[in-house]
Amino acid sequence: RALRAHAPLRRPAAALALVDTVLATMTDTLARDLTAVLTGASEFRAHGDSATARAIAERVLAWHAAHPPRTVGPGYAARVGGAWREAGRLDSAERYLAVAARDTACCAVAHLAAVRFARTGDRAALLRVADSLGASRKPWQHGESRYAQAGLVALVDREQATTILRRAVQEGQAMTTFHYTALLAPLRGHPPFEQLVTPRR
Repeated sequence: RALRAHAPLRRPAAALALVDTVLATMTDTLARDLTAVLTGASEFRAHGDSATARAIAERVLAWHAAHPPRTVGPGYAARVGGAWREAGRLDSAERYLAVAARDTACCAVAHLAAVRFARTGDRAALLRVADSLGASRKPWQHGESRYAQAGLVALVDREQATTILRRAVQEGQAMTTFHYTALLAPLRGHPPFEQLVTPRR
């Protein structure tokens, strides 16, 4: 929470110092704390500071290089893949996100498809994955599949993506990550999306 708070307060130096402390003291072999660190990077990018977001990602990747795991499971792969993506290294991001997507979690599948689209520009392939996610009707998802679908559609049609996102919210998807998640980054600045995520007073 402290790391995320540094983003709107424009405190990159304090954020990077905190990241260094977290990484230096992390003992969890699954590196679950990386989720919070990378969320901090996403917050900085959402607040217009892509340089600090990239710097945080580079620190995560340096930690990863110094602490190679014995095995790379989907959760770990999702975190490291996200760091590669934030650092702009899409080949490596795709390699790790492909491992993360093996557990078929909607968001992992969507992140992988988004990275592949960024590398290839293959609109048809992107929309096939988006349609597949949109067709999912598992009752326990609470709108997650539509949320992931919206993140992909946003790359080609922001109006349609916002409509899908509203349906995700109606189905129970929480909006707590909407303003900073990389999956919805193409929607930032789009008035209907901003209206959706702006708190009502």
